[in-house]
Amino acid sequence: MPRWITHLQDLVRISLICSELRQDPLESLQHLPNLVQVILKRAYQGEGLCFTFKAGGFLKLKDLYLEDLKRLRWMRAEEGAILQEIPLLKELPLGQLQKQELAYMSS
Repeated sequence: MPRWITHLQDLVRISLICSELRQDPLESLQHLPNLVQVILKRAYQGEGLCFTFKAGGFLKLKDLYLEDLKRLRWMRAEEGAILQEIPLLKELPLGQLQKQELAYMSS
């Protein structure tokens, strides 16, 4: 993620599509105080994502949408994540999600 992204304090929604980042994008995005929605579609090449409200992160976030993250094997998440087309995901944060939708997952 570019360093300037953290200066977008009024950003409400962000969609990262086909960016294939190697570093967890949620680390940079968690400090944007007005962010309500994050969409990651073919946007991340890593094996793990950490989506937590630690240290005041994601103060207003309501929607996290993850799709087609082919290398993702694990994640920690809270409230309202939607997971689609993540074939290698081995661990689901079932105890932490209030709502979850799963689609196009491998068996």
